[in-house]
Amino acid sequence: MRGGRPHIDETVMIKTLFLQSMYNLPDESMEKELHDRISFRDFLHYPEILPD
Repeated sequence: MRGGRPHIDETVMIKTLFLQSMYNLPDESMEKELHDRISFRDFLHYPEILPD
């Protein structure tokens, strides 16, 4: 039996941190923008699980 959070691809996490630093967004705003902006999801190649 496995527990804990689902695995998020390292590439998606690095790209998310890159976007966050480029747009100078805090964590809460980055999460909102990932769900809102199609361009951000396109840059991440539409992962099934978005980082929070």
